[in-house]
Amino acid sequence: MKALITGISGQDGFYLAHELNNRGDEVWGLVQPSSNPVMGSERDRVEKDLPFVNVVLGDLTDFASLRQVFQIQPDEIYHLGAISTPVAGESTPELMMQVNTLGTLRLLELIRGTRIRLLFAGSDSAFGVSKPSQTDQTPLRPDTLYGVSKAASMMLVQAYREQYRVFACNAILFNHTSPRQSHFFLPRKVAIAAARVELGTREEILTLGNLENRRDWSHAEDVVRAMCMILEHKKPDDYCVGSGKSSSVRNLCRLAFEAVNRDYKKYVVGVAGPPEQYRPKADINKLKRIGWEPRVKFRDLVASLVEDVIEREGGGV
Repeated sequence: MKALITGISGQDGFYLAHELNNRGDEVWGLVQPSSNPVMGSERDRVEKDLPFVNVVLGDLTDFASLRQVFQIQPDEIYHLGAISTPVAGESTPELMMQVNTLGTLRLLELIRGTRIRLLFAGSDSAFGVSKPSQTDQTPLRPDTLYGVSKAASMMLVQAYREQYRVFACNAILFNHTSPRQSHFFLPRKVAIAAARVELGTREEILTLGNLENRRDWSHAEDVVRAMCMILEHKKPDDYCVGSGKSSSVRNLCRLAFEAVNRDYKKYVVGVAGPPEQYRPKADINKLKRIGWEPRVKFRDLVASLVEDVIEREGGGV
């Protein structure tokens, strides 16, 4: 099986590439041909981190570029590529739509009339804040530009599946993390703070928002395993992917500092926020019916984030 991953340089792309490689698939990664002046070439980073991946250059905003990519003749496409940072989306809304939504449309057009399977990495942001527990049938009511871009792509996937009989699925991803995630995201930010207290390199208090906010957090390894099962299922469909449980920011902080035998109350200050910041949890019953179960417990996930920072910044001591 030949699998193409867009967004392979991100957290999910890394774990998905390893999952597919372990399954014996031939893995290809789509990367941008340009370089970032700070981070350098995306191609160089992928080739360093994932030496078993075949790199192909392409641009989600350019249909002709993507047509060239299809010369590799993939059997499966895992479409993870997106502008996912809220700041970038708010400052460049047209680019976000070009990448996140029209990029999906271009890929769907290219697989139309073929036997290629496509999985789109959707987001619970497409739901906005609605029911305490969300399913793939929950109405889409996005309240951010990022959520709008994801909701539009999810609807495109459904439309192409129904109208053109393409094998296209939505994996509606709830919050997930790992040691590979950017430090801009909350779980990594808290883990870094706890680890640096242990290492003696942090003195300032960590100031966060409302500590009672709740999220459905899971490990990226569990998430990519679900992606594979969804795309390998005999019938294309949409699934919510999460832990099925929600945890407060307070509990995240407590577990992170417990991992280094500290009391989070000495190092974390929360600023009360509106209840609108609460996010529902995933209803994963449908996903369980095709054989998937989350493996990583939240406590173990948080501990692994802290341990990774200690190992990286403390020289493994």
